[in-house]
Amino acid sequence: MGLLRSVPAAEQSEVVGEIEKDDPELGAALRSRLFTFDDLIHLADRDMQTLIREIDMTQLTVALKGAPPAVKERFMKNMSTRAGQMLEDEISAMGPVKLAAVEPAQPSWSRLRLAWPSRVASASSPNGKDGLTR
Repeated sequence: MGLLRSVPAAEQSEVVGEIEKDDPELGAALRSRLFTFDDLIHLADRDMQTLIREIDMTQLTVALKGAPPAVKERFMKNMSTRAGQMLEDEISAMGPVKLAAVEPAQPSWSRLRLAWPSRVASASSPNGKDGLTR
């Protein structure tokens, strides 16, 4: 995984695509492990804002319930004050949520990276080796 993460996102996608031709299950497993929900904090602000506009807020609320504080803060920073406060209120009002409910909600957002390989490539390679400006 470390070697695959060290190459640019376009090359990652190409390599995993070739693996998927021979072993679709392995390819799917690699794709899911290359980019996690926590990696969303590496998105550029503009891409984070686009992501927020395109996702279902109910699922985002559940996903953020079990997310690390840095991920929550990153989402809140890219929302209007009012929208951020409403989301924070919804998260607080949920009370305890089983991890079994939170975990399935998180990968669904990270899969969006596969739909935006050129726009969120920076999230898959936070070390800056992907040739993109930040």
